[in-house]
Amino acid sequence: MRENSEEAADLDRNARSAPRGNPLEPRRISGCLSWFFAGAILLGCLFGIALCSQLQIPERAKLTDSRMLSKFIAGAITQFYGDYGKLPVPAGQTAGSLDLTADTSEKSGLIRILLGKEADGPSKQNIRNINYLEGMKAARRGQAHDGPKWIGGLITEDGECAAVDGWGNFFQVRLDTNGDRAVENSNPDEIRDGRLILQNKVLIWCSGKDHREETWSDNIKSWD
Repeated sequence: MRENSEEAADLDRNARSAPRGNPLEPRRISGCLSWFFAGAILLGCLFGIALCSQLQIPERAKLTDSRMLSKFIAGAITQFYGDYGKLPVPAGQTAGSLDLTADTSEKSGLIRILLGKEADGPSKQNIRNINYLEGMKAARRGQAHDGPKWIGGLITEDGECAAVDGWGNFFQVRLDTNGDRAVENSNPDEIRDGRLILQNKVLIWCSGKDHREETWSDNIKSWD
């Protein structure tokens, strides 16, 4: 009986002398986990901001390029007028009492005229074969909304002569072919503000990122 009591007492002493867990340890672990998750969330947010910023850079570059291209084409047409005393007339159209509107596709022939690459004949307009688009940025193959295509510049491949904006859209062109030194504004937002007529020989614009000419919020234009 005495041996049992002594054995029980020894067990009690051993239990008391055994190291106890730190009561603050669970709280400390919980705090570390909170900091870890907070740090992970912060890093995720920073990564997302950086990614969005990187994605916006190409879009800003396309916007800048398209604006420069529109002004380049407008300048080329103005130089043509200075040399020949008349504006280039798009294929299938005739200069008359109305201003003409065309685009920069191969079909309109405007870019071919400005490059000095027209076929010889009585209808040839750039008879000196002057390249008014010399130095213009060349288009490159890229991904557009409807698949791979030429984007952002001058197209002179496979016999084609054309120009496209940063999203692969042809530029639109309005010419003062009736000679009254003014053209009708193509921007309905500006028309509502009272700018019906612009004192320009040529207007260039494009439909921009959404590929829709009627939505002017993202359209790029050559005039201020």
